Amino acid sequence: MGCLGAVTAQRLAAIVRNSLGEHMEDLGEGLFKSILRIIGLFFRGLLWVLINSWDLCLERPGWYIGWPVCRLLSLGRLPKEAWGEPDRASDKCQALVAIIGLIAIFIVVVGISSLLGASALN
Repeated sequence: MGCLGAVTAQRLAAIVRNSLGEHMEDLGEGLFKSILRIIGLFFRGLLWVLINSWDLCLERPGWYIGWPVCRLLSLGRLPKEAWGEPDRASDKCQALVAIIGLIAIFIVVVGISSLLGASALN
């Protein structure tokens, strides 16, 4: 009976180890999936904010940078709206000036980074 008890105890210990190992793997996998879900939610939220706040994140800074660029390029004729009045401009005008402003920001960043010896396009 002593020999049988030892074998049974060893088998029981092996079963428990295997069972715990599987549960630990499941726990690790669940934790990994939870972390990925949180990261995914963060990036979806960030995308939602960028899409829904076009006005705040891109259009306004683009307008305020693009307005003087457009005035300079058109010799003071365009856009006809004042610098602080982007809401009075048409949607097409707002978008065009904002895009020109964002392009100007990009050109300045690339120029500064190339002067500092870093390649911004790599």
